[in-house]
Amino acid sequence: MMPLAAFAVLFLVAAVAPIASAKPQQQTDIREFVRSPLFPRSHSEVQAAFDASVTPDLLAMLNSKAEEEHWLRIAGMLGAVGDERAAEGLIEFVEEPGDARLSQWHHEGRTEAIRALGFLAYRTGSERALTYLIDSLTSGVWRERKVMGLAPGRKSYAEYDSLLSTYAIIGLAWSGHPRAKEALMSVLRSPTPEQRPFRDEHEATLEHWLEVHALVAELGYDGLKEHYELKRLREHYRHLKENVRKRKAEFEKKQRALEAKFARARSAMEIERMDARERELAEAIRELEEQQARQ
Repeated sequence: MMPLAAFAVLFLVAAVAPIASAKPQQQTDIREFVRSPLFPRSHSEVQAAFDASVTPDLLAMLNSKAEEEHWLRIAGMLGAVGDERAAEGLIEFVEEPGDARLSQWHHEGRTEAIRALGFLAYRTGSERALTYLIDSLTSGVWRERKVMGLAPGRKSYAEYDSLLSTYAIIGLAWSGHPRAKEALMSVLRSPTPEQRPFRDEHEATLEHWLEVHALVAELGYDGLKEHYELKRLREHYRHLKENVRKRKAEFEKKQRALEAKFARARSAMEIERMDARERELAEAIRELEEQQARQ
């Protein structure tokens, strides 16, 4: 399974949808906004554009099968807007039974709803959202909650439940909340017998998302965006320097090869000149000897 560390470079709302960015105007119609291919570039832009008054419309859309294509962004917005009323609606959506085999849209909406509980906890300190995520750090909890419907590509509920708990880790990291840190550290350092198999499978993921949690707590979402952008630029600069070093090394290698080839060619020419000179001397000696013989 590919580690979810890569998600750390996704910004709060950019993580909600694959997107061309657009800066929303204050209180744009929320229905049209989440259906649009355009989405804001930062958490602060969402806060500037929408307040808690859009929560009822978002919850209604999250419960509408007709909006399934947009559930991922709807769930993300419910977390980003920051209204405590969203917590119960997101949890009900996660636990709503789906088809035996979920559509990709439904699966993405469910996992985003889990992460959105972390966004909500960050905005409001929601105890309901935090407790739900903390209780999700054991894969078996999803069978207790009777969360039905397998994601595309998942062969068993054991595999799928492990994935859902991984998204709970991500949600707790995004919360930046002290309780979230305690829970993640507890699973990593002193897991219960029920948590140990999950810890053993996701140890590296837990360590990574604890690092993200620390950054969220220190920098906030927009600060985190700047942090990863700076990290990306530094990495790009490092790659450029490495490419320059490699090209320089290749050039120097070719230069040495040409110099060696030139040296060999020059040696060959000098040997040829020496051979020619020896032949000339030999011919002169022969002529001199013939003259002496005739005398």
